[in-house]
Amino acid sequence: MSSDARFRPQVRLAEVGHLGMQKILAARFRVREQPGAWVEQAYLERAGGAVESVRGQGTTTPPQEPEFAHRTAFHYAAAEEIAGGSWRALRQLRQTLGILP
Repeated sequence: MSSDARFRPQVRLAEVGHLGMQKILAARFRVREQPGAWVEQAYLERAGGAVESVRGQGTTTPPQEPEFAHRTAFHYAAAEEIAGGSWRALRQLRQTLGILP
């Protein structure tokens, strides 16, 4: 595993640990072009994953994934974009770690 100090806080999380960090470092995440994709990509890269940008109709996760569930809670497009990108990145990380239902 990487000895990079920036990953130490993640490794301390019970949900991640050393094994989870190895999974993240080995993962190749796909980010589809859409509002908030830049946030999703930054989040995944800073977590330690390799990111592939997918143009057009590519998917970031399985097709059965619901749309951003909290979209209606945001009044401004910029806030919705940032929240949506973060939400999608977290879904991918949780899937990689095996902690999604």
